[in-house]
Amino acid sequence: MDTHSTSTGDDPIGRASADVSERSVLVIGDLCLDDNEVDGRDLAPSWGSPALFIARHLRLEYGITPVVSGAYGEDLLPLITEFSLDRGPTCARSLSYRNIVEPVHPHDSGSAHARVQYWRPATCEPYALSGADIPADAELVYFCPLTPDLDRVADIRTIASAAAATTAVKVLLAQGLMRVSGQTNGTAYRRVERRDITDSEALTWACFDIVVFSDEDLQDAIAKATRWSAAPGAHETGFIVTEGELGATVCFRGDATRVPTRPVAHETSPVGAGDVFGATVGLEFRDAVRDGLDRHDALLRAVAAATAAASRHVANA
Repeated sequence: MDTHSTSTGDDPIGRASADVSERSVLVIGDLCLDDNEVDGRDLAPSWGSPALFIARHLRLEYGITPVVSGAYGEDLLPLITEFSLDRGPTCARSLSYRNIVEPVHPHDSGSAHARVQYWRPATCEPYALSGADIPADAELVYFCPLTPDLDRVADIRTIASAAAATTAVKVLLAQGLMRVSGQTNGTAYRRVERRDITDSEALTWACFDIVVFSDEDLQDAIAKATRWSAAPGAHETGFIVTEGELGATVCFRGDATRVPTRPVAHETSPVGAGDVFGATVGLEFRDAVRDGLDRHDALLRAVAAATAAASRHVANA
């Protein structure tokens, strides 16, 4: 796999881990530009997407510089110089999200805020995965789809096929698969709405070791995740539902186990908290399995570490 690096070359951690990262940790996802509004004020455009938040967290907290694989446009290129990318821009305009954050009550100056999301498609299509995108010696692979309305069945089948050729831990951040488009906001942006997941679709995710999503992404999330984990074809997959200040619930082989954490600092988590959780749970699960833990105990240890990491992220935001 050819690697297109946008690094400036002055990061000793990035240099030290470059060879390791290219053969062991891969983050696949739709890369996006965040164009956010808070309390009626437009913020400067910034990079977004779970794939990039995961890559940054792994570098800053673990000294690992993973390869990031995903389509993006020229407008994002100046903002992502810290990442190691496997390709250059393929169009002019990237996928873009607009998060509008406002107080729950118009005159409320407290910490309770609500977030409304809109999205605008890129001028380039997400590329289709091939088996060559997942090296046989990979140790950890994250898949972070983000584009609403897009069918990713073929990509998941590719990952499932690659599973037979690699022992890598495979993590799905499923939030992007639970999104569809609603009405536009008078511009090219479309409102992001929730999409339900059928049992048959969830069973196709059993090629992953871990599937992560939030209780805000899906109605009756824990009940569904528990049911999905009990399916005969999903006995090796841990379905993890994050629950904000309550922590997270691990659903494995039909059993649900709550892993609590200390309360988060704000009622609305900042952008990236769930991705910090996802980054941590994948790496910590890999290490727990290496330490000889069985899958259930490895999941519990990884989730405990991930809830603590997400809580720290919220407190420091």
